Amino acid sequence: MTGARMNETTDQPTENKLVERAQNGCIDSFGALYRRHFGSMVALAYSATGNICVAEDAAQETFAIACRDLSKLKSKDKFAAWLAGICRRGQTDEQAKNSSRCATPASFKTTARTKFIQRRYQADCLAAWPA
Repeated sequence: MTGARMNETTDQPTENKLVERAQNGCIDSFGALYRRHFGSMVALAYSATGNICVAEDAAQETFAIACRDLSKLKSKDKFAAWLAGICRRGQTDEQAKNSSRCATPASFKTTARTKFIQRRYQADCLAAWPA
């Protein structure tokens, strides 16, 4: 299956297509990737930290790095594995520092663009939350 095809059962863009669009600057496509993978990044971080709040922070930081470094991803079909690697490296770096917080190494510096995207999709998630 190529990245240009649509998912035949849902008419949603494939992950490869979303990655391609996000690499070309489409914030909505990055948001779709965020929504698809945020839960699994929280779960991955939670398995290392045992703290849901810290795990959610780590997942946010993972996406901030992914947004910053998305142009470096060469294999669009490896997005999920690449993202998990970012999350795991953040956990490993933090565990090595023996800190109470996770995902805070220097590599997690956020830019104005990533802060904007984080705020936008946090607001989207809150708006979608049942009242």
